[in-house]
Amino acid sequence: EDTVFRRAIWLSVLKPIALFYISSKGRDALEAVYRVVRIVIGVLCVELFLILSFAAVACQIYSDFPGFEDLSSAFLSLFKLSTTVVNPSIWMPVYESTTSSAFFFILFVVTSVFYIHSLVLSVVFQTYMQAMSEIRDRTRSDREDALRLAFLTMQKYGDWESQSLKLVHVRVLGQALALLRPHYGPMKINALLQIVEPDSDGYIDYKTFRMKVPKALRTSLMSTRPTTIFSLALELLAFAVAVSNLVYVIMVSSSFKAHWWNSVMMPVGSLIALLGIIELILRCDFLKIFGVASPTRLDGTFDGLAAFAGALSLYGILRYVLHLESGIEFFLIGRSIDMVRFMRFFGLCRDIVKRTGQVLPAVIGPLVLVVTAMHIFTYIGMAIWGGAVHVGMYGEAITPLYDLNNFNTYSAGLVTMFQVLVVNDWHAIAEVYTLADRFSSDIIVYTFFIGANLFGVSILLNVLTAFFVGGTSQLYYLCCDSVMAGIGPAELMHHLRFT
Repeated sequence: EDTVFRRAIWLSVLKPIALFYISSKGRDALEAVYRVVRIVIGVLCVELFLILSFAAVACQIYSDFPGFEDLSSAFLSLFKLSTTVVNPSIWMPVYESTTSSAFFFILFVVTSVFYIHSLVLSVVFQTYMQAMSEIRDRTRSDREDALRLAFLTMQKYGDWESQSLKLVHVRVLGQALALLRPHYGPMKINALLQIVEPDSDGYIDYKTFRMKVPKALRTSLMSTRPTTIFSLALELLAFAVAVSNLVYVIMVSSSFKAHWWNSVMMPVGSLIALLGIIELILRCDFLKIFGVASPTRLDGTFDGLAAFAGALSLYGILRYVLHLESGIEFFLIGRSIDMVRFMRFFGLCRDIVKRTGQVLPAVIGPLVLVVTAMHIFTYIGMAIWGGAVHVGMYGEAITPLYDLNNFNTYSAGLVTMFQVLVVNDWHAIAEVYTLADRFSSDIIVYTFFIGANLFGVSILLNVLTAFFVGGTSQLYYLCCDSVMAGIGPAELMHHLRFT
């Protein structure tokens, strides 16, 4: 049974393959990481060799101090120092005895932390940009092929004249747009056709098709509603609710105490919550019965959180009325979440949320890779130390509660790997495994955790940073180009998704 269990664990390592099978962004990120790894491994080898060189010097000069007794202990100490988790505690005893040792350790920190780590990030970003440029070129080529095949297909469904002249009839294009936009009525379909062929002479050549059809597909048409006194009053109500809720939460959460406040806290909060829900329902206007428009459009993030906060507050009110436990707690949690309603009225906040939503698609692939790496290292840890760490049995031999970072279960293993990726105190986590029931050798333990640190932090997190910076930079330049070229936001969003 133990053999079957071990086999099942190792086979489970392959589960993330399905993510790359269904996600094109994941495959692109994997290709980019493959190119990055080939170059970054060389830089990491240089870093490890420099640490080894400094360690050789340190164990000769500072061998009387703990952590520098021999080459292996000095290397481990300096590797910890290169990740800043033991700075400056590791070299303060040496500094206390010999102040000149500061030159050695400052030189090492500057070399490893400021230079080598920046070099790794620079190499990762440069290689990523080159890889993604090639991937985008390939995607553009696929797009051209798709447009050409679509044009040839529509030709076959046209009349004899369009086939002989190698043109596409507008009627056929309209039918295709109706299939692609089933929620559009005839008026909106005609508006899209006007974008493609404003002259309406009946036929479209390939050059026009190639230039105008993607533009039509990128265009989002919305029916306009007039701004009225009612909609302005609704916006004023929204602002009043947001400010009132902000003040209410601050008063509830602060040390403010008064007898009159305790008696009106729930009634006042309930009134604010109900007004917020009413304002949100009126602004959503699901039934289209008001025929008004709010100056500030619905926002999926802010209004989604406001709807969740309203539902949670109603649940808390219901529990409070029925004298059930935690009614006030649920209500106040809902009011606290609804504080984000106040951010909706500031352009900077809306821009940050919008920019984040536009950049996030670019980092889906790297996130899949990070999660996959955590999954793989978790299963390796379970195979090596599953059940070998006993929580609460080590006393002062470890940092308190750090034995909770174990591989006894899959969920605990994921938490452990997340802690390692965060970097802080990874060495203290590793020390727990030097007391494990099996495979407690320093060589095995630190090989695993140093490998996880190098691959997870130096490569994958840097790749994630490169994707995020690259996506943000691409968005910035596209926004600038779109302003110069007069491209609308809908077209810009489509281009971002495409590239």
